[in-house]
Amino acid sequence: MKKLSLLLLFLVVPFLAGCLELQPPQVTHRDTQINVVSLNELMAKSTFDVKNPNPIGIHGTVEYQIMIDGKPFTSGVTSTIEMTPNGSTSFIVGTKIDLIQLFGTAQNVINAMVSGKTSLPYAVSGKFKSDVIGIPLEAPVSASGNIPLPKLSDIKIQIH
Repeated sequence: MKKLSLLLLFLVVPFLAGCLELQPPQVTHRDTQINVVSLNELMAKSTFDVKNPNPIGIHGTVEYQIMIDGKPFTSGVTSTIEMTPNGSTSFIVGTKIDLIQLFGTAQNVINAMVSGKTSLPYAVSGKFKSDVIGIPLEAPVSASGNIPLPKLSDIKIQIH
């Protein structure tokens, strides 16, 4: 009897999956916060809201890339994002930005500030990816803006 039940389950689930048309989730950028950790280090956190328009719960991850000043800076994958049926949640893509690593040397950072550069453009791009009952779902993820650089007046040089 158990074997017959399992056989029916394996026959019915693919049939039901074919009848169920799942919609990709809708991902929107809520905001990005930039915090100064130290003179040469910033922390950027982009918050996204994601809505599941489907009558079943879904889960997935976001594969992303962060570009700073038009150059690839870092990439990664978020932890698993769980959504209830017709529910919504949020997730964060965050990274530490080492300005010396970004500019190559501390002198280059100072030269950029002296020349009047006050910010750097950034972009987060990627895809939410899920595979629910054998049906792949994808949704684009994107955000962009400017990362403020520390001001030259913030640099305090102490002479002993």
